[in-house]
Amino acid sequence: TWDNNIRSNGVVLFASCIKVNKTLKNLSIRTNLIQDWGGEALAKALSANTSITHLNLWRNKMGDRAAVAFAKCLKENKTLTKLSLWNNIIGNEGGNAIAHALR
Repeated sequence: TWDNNIRSNGVVLFASCIKVNKTLKNLSIRTNLIQDWGGEALAKALSANTSITHLNLWRNKMGDRAAVAFAKCLKENKTLTKLSLWNNIIGNEGGNAIAHALR
């Protein structure tokens, strides 16, 4: 889903469903306003998810805190093969954390 004005608090609730979901493979929540708080909740939920392979989070105003959370998630989650974070506000700290997680 994209451009639906989904905010951090909505994504936090959504994340609790993702954590236990066993059938969803592809998820696009692009062009919303998830920000760091929502990104952290999604990353934590994805650490336990074993079905999602593709996640599109373009343009959600997520920064370094969310990116660091996704870096931790990538170390634990072996199912996710594509994570799109284009056009967020991730700086050096978040970018470096993700780069190290992918090594």
